[in-house]
Amino acid sequence: MSLHRLKRSDMAPAVGRDIDNWCNRCKAELAHTILAMVQGQPARVRCNTCGSERNFRMTKAATKRPSKRRVATTAPAGRKPQQQLHRERFERRLAEIDRDTCVAYSPRMRAIAGQLIEHKTFGYGIVDEVMGTKAMVSFQVGMKTLAVNR
Repeated sequence: MSLHRLKRSDMAPAVGRDIDNWCNRCKAELAHTILAMVQGQPARVRCNTCGSERNFRMTKAATKRPSKRRVATTAPAGRKPQQQLHRERFERRLAEIDRDTCVAYSPRMRAIAGQLIEHKTFGYGIVDEVMGTKAMVSFQVGMKTLAVNR
């Protein structure tokens, strides 16, 4: 009888033996103990690292399909991307409002549609709509929902 150590790939799977498998909790391919077999294939396994149990699935590497490369799309000729359109529209609206009337944003402030506010993170914004304790505010980066009237 030889005392050499068998590679995991050379051993037939059996209940109680270890098998390498992807652990969802640990987010890594680790050793798992086989708990149950169905038709000669592992059915249930337990992670030897974190102890979580789950149904056996083929390893991520074995089942992973090559990803399709996404081609960078550009706007058709003559059209501007949506974000750029929003930014230009915002700049035009901001130019029409007197910046001396600007109010520093606070969740306690009383917001009014059309009001100019200054937010610490997003900069200048224009209140578009007030719905109870929330306000839709247009900033250069896009629309944001802010808490108001608290």
